[in-house]
Amino acid sequence: MPPALSLTVAIICGLLCLVAGVFLGAMPIQNSKMTDAQRKASSLLCFIIAIVFVVLMFTGQDLATWTILGGIVVGFAVGKIPPLHEALVAKWDFLKPYEPKNKRRKGSGKSKNR
Repeated sequence: MPPALSLTVAIICGLLCLVAGVFLGAMPIQNSKMTDAQRKASSLLCFIIAIVFVVLMFTGQDLATWTILGGIVVGFAVGKIPPLHEALVAKWDFLKPYEPKNKRRKGSGKSKNR
């Protein structure tokens, strides 16, 4: 592959993985706090990135594979920066953690007719 095309592929992969890393970093880390849609999106995104990584690795695109790794790691770290994380979660409802609606409060089962 010509050097210009190889560099272009590396830059595009790095930028896409940077965005994917920010997205993954903005989602909850604990599986119990993730919604089903978040679990599916996270799994699908990681699967696609892994397939692209393996394909690029077997085709000898070393620069692109390193930029994929760097983009994911840097993007994830950026997504976990507290002010940015809170802004992303506030802006997109998809990123909000799962909270059960049936929380029982202490004393809620007591009868008022004593």
